[in-house]
Amino acid sequence: MYGSAPRRPRLLRKEKNNMNEKLILTDCDGVLLNWEYAFNIWMEGHGHMMVENGNFIYNVAKRYDLPREEGSKLVRFFNESAIQGFLPALRDAEHYVRLLANLGYKFHVITSMTKDINAQKLRTRNLKKLFGDDTFEKFIFLDTGEDKDGVLSEYEGTNHYWIEDKPTNAEVGLRFGLKSLVIEHAFNLHYEGDAPFVKNWKEIFETITGHEEKHTRWT
Repeated sequence: MYGSAPRRPRLLRKEKNNMNEKLILTDCDGVLLNWEYAFNIWMEGHGHMMVENGNFIYNVAKRYDLPREEGSKLVRFFNESAIQGFLPALRDAEHYVRLLANLGYKFHVITSMTKDINAQKLRTRNLKKLFGDDTFEKFIFLDTGEDKDGVLSEYEGTNHYWIEDKPTNAEVGLRFGLKSLVIEHAFNLHYEGDAPFVKNWKEIFETITGHEEKHTRWT
């Protein structure tokens, strides 16, 4: 459907060493944005109901009892829709991401969303609206479901934090010397690897800064 994306130049060692120490690498869906909530409402609106205990299933086709190709097709359709301009923040993300930004931290977003340019613009606008215009230093968009190994390899040895909800991507980050954290969801509770779980962005904030933030709206 799409042509081959141009190869991104690898970071030189000098560039890696000069990279902002206050840089956080983050996934988007299930980390910054509540993609799962919005997608479930959208699916119900299209007549697809989640199977019993479907929130414990990561695979969309199995979660909604659909053929594999149909599940992938629906995810792509959703990711390329105008809804991407209106997804809500995940849990306490808005408060703590802005707080980290106020402390001088910058974010690189790495998301396997879509190569559709218009959808990317909507996603970027929504993220800036929720988290601030100057919070994000870079947006890296991969195709729907695309592996992140190549992108993460460009940050090898930088020791940056890498926030994910998909354990396999967190493991890739560990392999490249990143400090991976896994946002807890029902569908990833089976994970028993080396990347620590975090329940929310309050825990991420405290892990990164080493300070407890007295904000008790979310648990």
